[in-house]
Amino acid sequence: MKASKFFFVLFVGCALISGCDTVRAFFGMPTSEDLQRLRDEQELAVVAETIETDTVLVVKEEPRVILNEDVTLSQLDKSYYVALGMFSQASNAEKLAAQLVENGFDAIKVHRPSGKIMVLTCGSDDYEEVLKKRTDVLLLPFCPTDATFYDNTKNTQ
Repeated sequence: MKASKFFFVLFVGCALISGCDTVRAFFGMPTSEDLQRLRDEQELAVVAETIETDTVLVVKEEPRVILNEDVTLSQLDKSYYVALGMFSQASNAEKLAAQLVENGFDAIKVHRPSGKIMVLTCGSDDYEEVLKKRTDVLLLPFCPTDATFYDNTKNTQ
């Protein structure tokens, strides 16, 4: 193979692996523009819900129950969750769960029969609600961009 072909193939391979926006868009993942737009929309929503009075600034926020617990599959009580990752090492799952709690989200560490630990958040019985919450979670700087859904209705255990 000629050197020019080799470097061209190497360059294309690096571009595909690097996670550029073109590749991310091709695979249906959010691009940097999509994530920035979501951040901007979230900021606008907070501003729209803010009511300014004479000397007091009132911000409307929903109260959240923040928890960090270890459970098994059979103990999950909601139909749908946002799944952030599956870990072999408990310390990695604990780190992600702690970051979720620090940012106001609940964190559930599910111990799978395989020995791995799955980190879930934002449980609900309404699928549309979990879709909206996934958007909020994706805006977190530490959140993996491949955060997905966990359908507990198909749980056989």
